[in-house]
Parts: sequence; C-alpha cells; structure tokens
Amino acid sequence: MPKRSREHNSNTATPNESIRGNIRGNIRGNIRGGLIDLATIGLLIPVLLPLVVVFTQTLYFESDPRTAATLQTISLGPTGLAWLAVASIALAAIALAVTAAARGKIRWVSFILIAVGIVPCLIQMPNHFTNRLYAGAWIAAASLGLAAAHLAQFPRAKRLIVTALIALALPLFIQGAWYVYVEHPATVQSFMDNEQQSIQARGLTVGSAEHAKYLTRLKGNDVIGAVGMSNVLGSITAAITLLSVIGFTLSGWQRHGWFRTTALAVLTLMAAWALLLTQSKGAMLALIATGVLAIVVILLIRFKPPLRRMLPALCILFVLTGSAAVLIRGSLGPPHDHTGERSLLFRFHYAQGAAQLLIDDPAAILKGIGPGNFKDRYEAVRNPISPEVVSSTHNVFIDYTAMLGLGGLAWCLLLLTWLFNAGTVVANDLARPSNPDRAPPGSPPEPSPSNKPIKLFALLAVIVFGTQYYIQLPGLYAETAILWLIGTLGFALIATYIIYPVWFVARAWVNVALTLAACLLLLHAQIEMTFFWASAAAFVWVVLGTASARPLETPTPQTEQRTQIRYLPAVCLFLLSITLMFTYAQPMTRHQSHLANAANLLRISGPPAALAELDQAAAIIANDPTTTRWRVRLREEIAVALNNNNRPDDAAQFLDQAMTVLDQAEHAGLTGLSAARRRGTLTLGAFYITNDRHWLRLAQTAYTKATHLSPNNLSDHVRLADILWQLGQFDSAQKAYRRALEISDQYYLDPDVQLPQTERKRIESRLQDDKSP
Repeated sequence: MPKRSREHNSNTATPNESIRGNIRGNIRGNIRGGLIDLATIGLLIPVLLPLVVVFTQTLYFESDPRTAATLQTISLGPTGLAWLAVASIALAAIALAVTAAARGKIRWVSFILIAVGIVPCLIQMPNHFTNRLYAGAWIAAASLGLAAAHLAQFPRAKRLIVTALIALALPLFIQGAWYVYVEHPATVQSFMDNEQQSIQARGLTVGSAEHAKYLTRLKGNDVIGAVGMSNVLGSITAAITLLSVIGFTLSGWQRHGWFRTTALAVLTLMAAWALLLTQSKGAMLALIATGVLAIVVILLIRFKPPLRRMLPALCILFVLTGSAAVLIRGSLGPPHDHTGERSLLFRFHYAQGAAQLLIDDPAAILKGIGPGNFKDRYEAVRNPISPEVVSSTHNVFIDYTAMLGLGGLAWCLLLLTWLFNAGTVVANDLARPSNPDRAPPGSPPEPSPSNKPIKLFALLAVIVFGTQYYIQLPGLYAETAILWLIGTLGFALIATYIIYPVWFVARAWVNVALTLAACLLLLHAQIEMTFFWASAAAFVWVVLGTASARPLETPTPQTEQRTQIRYLPAVCLFLLSITLMFTYAQPMTRHQSHLANAANLLRISGPPAALAELDQAAAIIANDPTTTRWRVRLREEIAVALNNNNRPDDAAQFLDQAMTVLDQAEHAGLTGLSAARRRGTLTLGAFYITNDRHWLRLAQTAYTKATHLSPNNLSDHVRLADILWQLGQFDSAQKAYRRALEISDQYYLDPDVQLPQTERKRIESRLQDDKSP
C-alpha cells in the first residue's frame, strides 16, 4: 500500500472508534464531575460546621469546674478547632488535586501569596497559646479560600457552594428566632424571679453599679449564634441575605412557577429576619450600601462595555470607603459626652494603636505581633479616652498587617486582587454578546436541571448537622430537637429542589451575587472582626475565593504537558496538614485531655489531685494562660487551707511553687502586661494569706510594672494605690489615686467603665486623709 494511503487510514477514525472515543470521554467527564462535586462538598463541611456548632477557645476551666453549671458541654474546644484546621487544610489539598486532575487552571500568584501569609502564622504559633488557635484557623481559612478559587472555575462547583450558603439561612433563622422569642425571655424571667440570690451568687452587691451593668447585659437579646458575636453573625447573615435576594429576583412565575418563587421569597425573608435578630447596625448599613452598589451594577448593564470595565475598580473603591469613613470620623475628634458617635471613633483609636506598635517595633513589620500578643501590647499605646481593651483592630487589613507583618500584607493584597477579579468576571459576563450561561469549552459535563443533587446535599447535611446534634445533645430537649430536625431537612430539601435549578439557569447572575457579597463582607470587615474570628474566617475566605474564580478555559498543550507541577499546591497543603497534625493537633489533644482530667479530679478529689494533671498539661503546652492561672490558683487555695490549719511553712512552700509556675510561664512566652498582672494577683493574695509584707512589696513591683505597660488602665492604678497605702507610702499612694481619678474622668465616653460612686468616694476620702488605715 502506498505511504499516503497508510497515513490516510491511520488518521481517519472509524465510526465505532469515534463512538468508543465519545463514550470514554463521557466516562472521564462524569468521573471528573463526580470528583468535583465530592471535593466541593468536602470544602463546604469546614465552612458550615463552625456556623452551627459552637467552638470555644477555653472548654475547660473557663469557670470553676466545681460548679454544677460546668458539668454539661455543648461546644467544641481547642481540640476541635485544631483538628478542624488540619482537616480543612487536607480537604483544600484534595480540592486542589481534583482541580489539577480536571485540567483546571492553577492560580500560582494566589498560591504564592497564601504561602507567604502562612509563614508568619507558623512562626507565631509556638509563641502563645492563642496564637496556636487563631493562626491555625487562619491558615485553614486561607487554604479553603484558595481551594474555592480553584474549584469555582467549574460552574457546577460554584453553584453547589452558593446554593449551600443560601440554604443555611433556614437553620440560622430557626436558631435565632428560638433564642429571641423563647429562650432569652425564659432566662430573663428565671433570673428576675431570683434576682437577689442570683446577684449575690455572682459576687456582686445588690443595687450596685455592677448589678445594673449585669442587668443591662442580661436583657440584651441580640443573637450571637454559634460564632459567638452578634456583629460577626450579622456579617454572615447579611451576605446570605444578599445572595438570597438575588436568587429570588432570578425566579419568576413564568420560569419557575409560583411554588418555587414563593419558597424563595420566604427564604429571603428568613435571611433578612436572621440579620435583624443579630441587631448588628454595621451589617445592616453594609447591606444597604451594597444594595446601592447593586443598583449601580444593574445600571451599568445598560451602558456600553467601556463603562462596564470600571466595575472592578468600583468594587475596590467601594470597599475602601469603610476605612475612609473611620479615618474621617477620627479626624473630627471625640464627642462631648457618651451620647455622641463612638463606634467609628473607637475603631480609629484601634488603628492608631496598631500603627504605633509597628512604629515602635520595626521587627514586627516582618513577622507581625501575633494575635495572642496584640491585646497586651495594644494597652501600652491605647488612646487615653478609649476605654476598650481589644484583641483585634476590627479591620481585616490592619489586623493582618499588624499581626502577621509582610505575610499579612500579602493576604491583604490577595483579598483585594480577588475582589478585583470578581468584578472583572462580572464585567466580562455583562459585555458578552452571546449567552453568558454557556459552559466554557473543556469543562466537565454539566448535570441537567432535572438531576437534583439530593445525595450531595443530604451528605453535607448529615455531616454538618449530625455533628451539631452530637455536640449539642446534652442540652437538647423535645422542642429544640424538633427545630434541629426541621432545619436539617429544610436545608437539604430547599437546596436541592428550590435554589439549585434557579442558579442553573442564571450562571452570570451567580457571579454578580458573589461579587456583591464579597464587597459587603470586606466593607463590614473594616469595622468588625469577621476575618479575625476563628469561627467565621472560613466562610468569608471561601466567599471571596469563589467570587474571584474565572471561567475555565480550554486546556492548552502546554498545560497538558505540565501535569506534575500542577499538583504542587496540593502536595504542599497536604504536607502542611500532616505537619500540623503532629505539631499542633496532637499536642493540643493531649493538653486538653489533661485539662479534662484535671477538671474531673477537681470536682471529685480536690485541688491536690487536679494539680498533677494541670502540671502535665503545662509540660505539653506551657504558654496557655488558662492552665497557668489554675496552676497558680489551686496552689493558693492549698496555701490558704494549710495556713488556716496552722501550717504556715507548708503554705509558704505552695506559694513559692506558684511563683515558680509564673516564672516557667514567662519563660515559655507569657510575658508582658498579663504576666505582670498575674504576678501582682498572686503576690497580693499571698500577702492576705501570710500577712507577710514581703509579698506586698512584690505586689507593688508587679503592679508598678503593669501601670508602665498599661498607662491608661484604671484597675491597675487603683490596685497599685491601695498597695502603696497599705505599705505606708501615702504620698505615692495619693499620686496613684489622683491618676486613677484622671483615668476614670477620661473614660467619659463609656460611663459603665468609670469608677462606681462608692469606689470614687473611698478614693477621694483617702486623698483627704494621710493616716494609715
């Protein structure tokens, strides 16, 4: 046979071969699609779980374990946070691997910026117990955001993510409504029926200012949800409300029928109602502002493409108005009394303090201060008229920069870049002359609208809400169990049969909704702690990452040839998860296990037996403030008992041991202001136990240091003045008392933290009396 003929036959496929090739292609496409679906569900688990299950930083010894109230645990503690962080990073690695296998585009710049931010997190983790918790949660959240930015290249993954977030409105509304209309009124009524006994049980004086403050806090019924903060929950519910509103606008009587349209309207009302229940004014204002931006976007649709290209820059400018508002408010100065605007002013003070910390410590610009150290160091530079002591500046960009240094700057740049990309995606969709909902070439096959992903959402609901049920089982009763069941079933059914088809036919508007939600979250994150808070960080990062995802392009021969390097981000995150499992999660598990044993032994056998477990916990993680506090407190209690039994030498031995504990804690990293206060509390208590003025002089030294590290702290100056008075140093004591009165007067913007009248009268009487008590 001639050569040309052979070549012609070899390049011409027979009909059977074409059919077999199409079948193989469909099989591969279905497998890829299935993997994308499973990877997306895996990604959503650590995003939704912290929004329905309470995670607390101190599960044991938050209060005295000997009280009956601590016997039931309905939350996950540091161990749960640690293992959730490890699992999140591993799931993000799987999502990146699936993206690489499905020939998705690897976003190398995003991966590098994420990695740069992870480095200072890893550096800060060993320095403080709080650093472990927050840095671990932040690494997990950023990893999930990176995974979402890759998975959302595939339209099916983006729809699953958005659908799950909207469906979450139902369980969040149910939980919030039950708290406001049933649980909270019952709690208040129970307290009021036994008000005098309840106040005395909390160590307060009936009729005092502290009594009034406690009542004010008790009667506040703003919903905090599982995340533990009403403003953070408000940010989340506002974003869900925005997504739901746009989902409702996409449904219509002709396209989807009256049932689905009505159901979406009800769900939208629930999302908005859940936001109102949080009573977060900032979140509501952010939603209104983003609604104005949405109107601008809709108007841009009617103009020519050049104007649509302004949308990415418009999103950036819109977000930065949050910081601009804080700066403008700060430049106007403080109000004359506490009735004026204080919220934005205080946030301006937080920013001032963070900037001063970086100026005073240039090394912090490189590696950051660390989330666990910020609170102590902020007190040294706190504005004198600002009474609030905070652990966050309530601004995502300032928080990351101050606490993570250059790595935080990399994350800030990434978030703004993702927002810009999200605006670009919307602008391209609006400028596309053809159907913007057409699937990009090379994408895995899309399921038909009739193919309801009930199995996927059922799997997600079982894992997330099943975990919630397991954790909260000790606190559930018939009514709340029924509400849990309604929320769980409603989540799965609403997501499957109502929302998913709507998003299927309106892919371009999904991008609009996500971009607006990203704008809302970043805007509110400049006056609140949404990105800082461990329980909410994954949600906001995933929304930003999903919004930034650009449609998948057809794979090129070059990308086909570079298969192995495409798996590098997945491999790096997988290795990171393995590393943190051994260096973070397992030590945390052993540490918390010893604390749990100590709590049980304290209830059953008393302080001596609990101390052995607490000491073992400290041997694993030595810079935990809670462990340190209770190791000192129980030794004080033993010293009191020994001294009352006429064994002063033995009592002194335990007090010396308590001092050694503080020395060990400071060596492990618990230094600065908190360390000075712990030492002052111990030495002052030792003086009252032994009546040895040596301890009183040590207390003077400790509180003198505390006042230097926190020059505007009212309590520290009052304690120092009292100690000086007891030592007979009346001139120095009166100077400290005068300073305390000055600080109290400076706190006029928040009268609740000023000196109570009884305390003020006591101090004023001492200023007029030079005699010792």
